[in-house]
Amino acid sequence: MATKRNTKQKKAIEENLVASTAHPTAEELFMVVREYLPSVSLGTVYRNLEEMVRNGRAQKIPSLDGPARYDGRVMPHYHVRCVECGKLDDLPMKMDPSMVEEARALSRYRIDSCVVEFRGVCEACMQRKEGSGEVRRRTA
Repeated sequence: MATKRNTKQKKAIEENLVASTAHPTAEELFMVVREYLPSVSLGTVYRNLEEMVRNGRAQKIPSLDGPARYDGRVMPHYHVRCVECGKLDDLPMKMDPSMVEEARALSRYRIDSCVVEFRGVCEACMQRKEGSGEVRRRTA
């Protein structure tokens, strides 16, 4: 019986991660899955996410100042992160494989891949700052 429940939990975790474009943390994903599987534990979510990462079915995106986020989209792509609120989005631009080739040529490392993350301030944070008077508008 426990195997069925675990399979149901695993399926729900994976389906919700793949369906999400928000790059949720394990805790955020736990809150979503718990709405219709109240018996799921945070530990179960973490274990299943880590298994998905090990098996190449998810990406783990570490953060310097917060919890890791997870991405169900496993094909290589860039991300952009808001330095104010931590929001993480996919950046739909063409990958540049020449970066890895150039790094290989300039380094004595065996370089297998690279991670590029763009950083800036998201639209919601810019609007919040403008509304509070924190950001001065440029005048010509």
